[in-house]
Amino acid sequence: MSPDTFRKWVRNGDYWKVKGTLAAKCVTDPCIRFDINSQDNNGNTFLMHSIMKEKNDITDLLLKYGANTRIKNKKDETAMIIAIEKGTNTSVELLIKKDPKIVNVRFPNGSYPLCIAAYHFEAEKIDILLKNGANESLCTSEGKTAYNIFVEEEHNANEYRELLEPTPGTVVSSMIRYKKPIPKSAMIKTLQTIATGKNKTE
Repeated sequence: MSPDTFRKWVRNGDYWKVKGTLAAKCVTDPCIRFDINSQDNNGNTFLMHSIMKEKNDITDLLLKYGANTRIKNKKDETAMIIAIEKGTNTSVELLIKKDPKIVNVRFPNGSYPLCIAAYHFEAEKIDILLKNGANESLCTSEGKTAYNIFVEEEHNANEYRELLEPTPGTVVSSMIRYKKPIPKSAMIKTLQTIATGKNKTE
């Protein structure tokens, strides 16, 4: 059974085939000859493929059987970068459960999980990262915090800044709940509501 076949099962979400193969490999079946962290031509691991395809149950399996969370592909992306940009909230939670310190690990591109989530305005993922100890004061290689990145993006025009509190952690915690695209008027109202502590949703 080749890595390509296993990769296909991972991408298709064939849970029992993946689990059976991993279990057999775990007891050193001579027919199972691939590394769980092997990479394809683009440097993507099985774990990365499961995250990209939003196969949370497969992601969980791979992590339980020893998939490495910190390998990078040829684009210098790690599993966490992919999870933040393309994966599900659950995939982010699974990576943190496996590797708790990953929330504050600097990526090869000089950024951090919270900064990337702020750049993409991934509301729920920022929430998850903060709840699991992400440090909002960490700066990218360009000297920017998650707050700096957030307010520089198009969905945070200058008119929004006066609504935000000056403390980076508070600001990030406030903005994170709402995904783009949101009309400016709705965004302003949302931020005002959060700032006054009236918003209890999500």
